[in-house]
Amino acid sequence: MRNPRQPLRYKPLQPRRKEIRLFRLKPKNYRPDPCPWYLVNVTVFGELEHVSRDGHVPYTALSYAWGDGVRHRMGVGQEELYISTNLEDALQQLQDDEKDVLLWADQICINQKDETERSEQVKQMREIYAEADRTIAWLGLAADDSDMVFDFLNAMSTCADSEQALDVPELGNTSFRNIANSIELGNTSFRSIANSIDLDDTSFRNTTKSIISNVFPLIPDSVKRDTIREGFDQVCRRSYWSRLWVIQEFAVARRLDVMCGKSSIPSCKLLSVLQMDRLLDLYLHNCIYMHCEEKDAADVVRVVLDSCVKGNVEKIVYRRYVYHHLEHLDEKLLHNALISTLVTGSNYYPPECSDPRDRVFALLGLADDAAEFHEFPDYTMSCKDVYTKTARKLIDQGLIDLLSCCQSPNLSQTNVPTWVPDWHLAIHTSGILGPLLESRFCASAKISSRQKISHGGPNLLTMRGIYVDTVKEFGSIWNHNSGEGVRLDNALRYLIEIKRFVVQSSQTSPGSEDDRILRIAIAGSYSRAEDPAQWRKLNRAQDLRELNKYAINSGVFQRPDLLPLDPQNTTNLLLSRPIRPFISTSGFVGLSPYHVQAGDVICIFVGANFPYLLRKCGDNWILVGETYVDGIMYGELQKCGDNWILVGDPYVDGIMYGEHMASSFKVEDFTLQ
Repeated sequence: MRNPRQPLRYKPLQPRRKEIRLFRLKPKNYRPDPCPWYLVNVTVFGELEHVSRDGHVPYTALSYAWGDGVRHRMGVGQEELYISTNLEDALQQLQDDEKDVLLWADQICINQKDETERSEQVKQMREIYAEADRTIAWLGLAADDSDMVFDFLNAMSTCADSEQALDVPELGNTSFRNIANSIELGNTSFRSIANSIDLDDTSFRNTTKSIISNVFPLIPDSVKRDTIREGFDQVCRRSYWSRLWVIQEFAVARRLDVMCGKSSIPSCKLLSVLQMDRLLDLYLHNCIYMHCEEKDAADVVRVVLDSCVKGNVEKIVYRRYVYHHLEHLDEKLLHNALISTLVTGSNYYPPECSDPRDRVFALLGLADDAAEFHEFPDYTMSCKDVYTKTARKLIDQGLIDLLSCCQSPNLSQTNVPTWVPDWHLAIHTSGILGPLLESRFCASAKISSRQKISHGGPNLLTMRGIYVDTVKEFGSIWNHNSGEGVRLDNALRYLIEIKRFVVQSSQTSPGSEDDRILRIAIAGSYSRAEDPAQWRKLNRAQDLRELNKYAINSGVFQRPDLLPLDPQNTTNLLLSRPIRPFISTSGFVGLSPYHVQAGDVICIFVGANFPYLLRKCGDNWILVGETYVDGIMYGELQKCGDNWILVGDPYVDGIMYGEHMASSFKVEDFTLQ
């Protein structure tokens, strides 16, 4: 009669000793003696060891995606443990022919069934990876010509010195350090960086020429270029890059290699490749109207590394650079980590995790203010409690515009209060008001010190704000799908509805209709060439020409010589998430969330950059969402005694002639639920 199977029985860890488990992976041909019948066909064996982190035992940490739900048996001593296919593949690849390999892998080294231990070990996750001698970012087995791709990446990385690429060229007034930081944090427009570059800068031109001349020979024919391009795209689509936990693991590791099958590349070399790719992108942006062999070669090199999901790889790689080299910056806060990681952007999609609570817990290791969230991680808490406690703490810190992340409260799956972002939902950086970490607006003139925040209950938030006006009427939903090109009929309807409200508004000065329509349509993201001829030169896309023609022929714009919708303005128009134009009772025109209702109140919370829409619910208020209101976005509401008054600004034509120059608004308390 066979002996019964023996599942792995974990021995408890001692948190006071900073204990962790390490897995001693046995060589390829190892078999325990005697070998239990249920481990006969197992290929991965090892033993668990308890060590104190204070002992500084050298080990390799494994960073990987758990993968599908298929489980495979491995041997731990005489006992069995089921692990994912992807982890088994990694362990088999890391097995030595003769020596043991000491590893840390969460599936093996943490008792996943013990929530208390899991919470305790997650608190040490940053130190576990930071103290490892080496970390391996495992992408999976070789496939889709990944070996050729890794050979090309390693060769390309030698074409420019890594450290030199970080600091040179200065790119006009913007060093590559700023570019790396902007990509990782999502807080700087790439176009603004590109436009700041002086093409005549010697360092910039020499660096780009060196990259082009050295990389181009590596891809001599179109067949190889196509193979590498398709293979690189598949590498970018590996599930590793979409896993939330790897962001911290990748960032804090002391030394890290990205591994795919037998091929690997050090993280510093991958960073160098992405730097060169970004520099070429900047170069091509500024050479868009040039025709020369150098530009054509740069175009070829750029296309090889083209992938619509490359942004996920860039985010992870550049975050590692920021973590290790830009320690003096104040961006390494939980608020910024949440925004830069979980908010959808162009060519970037938020990473995934199986437990929605990990959308907060997995980022604590990247935050210098993690100690302020000392209750986390705690897997005995509900998701609602985790999100609510996080929001309360961040808003108490003065981060009022966290409210802009509450974009679809009626879709919340976690039943959080309307003032709490549901990180389980899709949150868009290209919403009504643009990037959430670099606001161009200051609706309350940034007088955050005058705000008073209180909590009358676990789900309530009371803040001081200014009751501005109420929504009178709203238009149709504008929801452009960027994958379908410009829908002329929808775009035209959107512009016509805005014009109708602008014409109705008593705040519109004579002759300002065109500018005001455009400014509202793109939520103040105003970008226009001063020279009309240059504007027409930029207007090259067929859909853009058609939209301008439709708008002018339909009477939306009165000055056809200006062609209002230039490429940048059209880009801003197309990036908008579902919104509606609206007009308020006293004539403010703006953009609102799609679920706006007549009677919703426009409110500016003291210390907030954006106005918000609120809806009365009994004695309290429901947060509808952030809003763009033309005429009050730049601090035109100024403090005057106990009231606020609307003060004219040369930029805001909507109040230059107006009836609202002497309007006053009182500050009152709003309790959100």
